[in-house]
Amino acid sequence: MFVALYFVQYAVTLTKYFVQLAVALLQTILRLAVALTIRATRRRRQTDNFVQLAHALTQNILHLAVARAQLRTTRRRAESSSTG
Repeated sequence: MFVALYFVQYAVTLTKYFVQLAVALLQTILRLAVALTIRATRRRRQTDNFVQLAHALTQNILHLAVARAQLRTTRRRAESSSTG
């Protein structure tokens, strides 16, 4: 009788440890999933920032090219009107 009670108590204790282990494992998996999600979100934001920066840089280069062309045209007109 006492031996059976001992085995039941041992089984309950063992089950309790396995449940604690499973809970700890699930918590670790959830923490990892949250960390990976946060990391991916940061990367996505960094990528978005990079795309915005590249777009702004391209726009600035285009504006400079247009300004140079306008300046060239203005100089040519000024030269032709002064010589003409």
